[in-house]
Amino acid sequence: MALPTIISRLSRPDAPLHPAIQMSAIIICFAYLAKGPQPGEYLAFSDSGEAQWFTLFRGARTIIKNTLMAQIRRERKPDSSGTPDSTGYERQLLPDFIDRFQRFHEFLSNAAVGEEAFQIPLDALNLLKTTMVARYGLPVAWNEGDHKYSHVLFSWLYRISDDFLTTLAQKRPASLVIFSFYATLLRDYHPRWMMNDWPDHIEDGIRKHLHPRYKQWVEDPERIREGSAL
Repeated sequence: MALPTIISRLSRPDAPLHPAIQMSAIIICFAYLAKGPQPGEYLAFSDSGEAQWFTLFRGARTIIKNTLMAQIRRERKPDSSGTPDSTGYERQLLPDFIDRFQRFHEFLSNAAVGEEAFQIPLDALNLLKTTMVARYGLPVAWNEGDHKYSHVLFSWLYRISDDFLTTLAQKRPASLVIFSFYATLLRDYHPRWMMNDWPDHIEDGIRKHLHPRYKQWVEDPERIREGSAL
């Protein structure tokens, strides 16, 4: 019952955010994920436009940026652990995924030269590449039971532009392909119970709306379900 009220308040930039609204947005954001996939809702886009969850996430993102991050910076202590070793990774992306990602990056880079509109998805793809490097450039000590670095996967959603989110809500083909790459990475977060079934659901939504000419860039659904994407 609280969800429509919270979404309504977060959708109005001029609405004052009471601390209770702020905390509710963050709690409901994660509770929504824990409910599992909802029909027609695919995390960052939906059959009808922007997803309900992302409206909540936008609000939580603003709260974190304007309120919590300032407190974290004040309280953060210097890191004495040094720089993590960037060699010897326990987990790697499969060559097929890397090949499709690189070829799509080249395709989008060439398209952006002649069409400025392609720069928006290209920026999001470059940001996803940075996220991938951060996620997979980790010490070998990380394993499936250790979620210390799981936040890296959500950092992309935190940092992508509103312009890209608009193209995703409009279900532009290039943006859907990029979100498909991200859904594949989310499978690495799958041991977290609140993300159960979300990657498959997102991929199904992408294939439902993706133009046939762009389907060469997304992973085969049977291979994904066999767990071979990563």
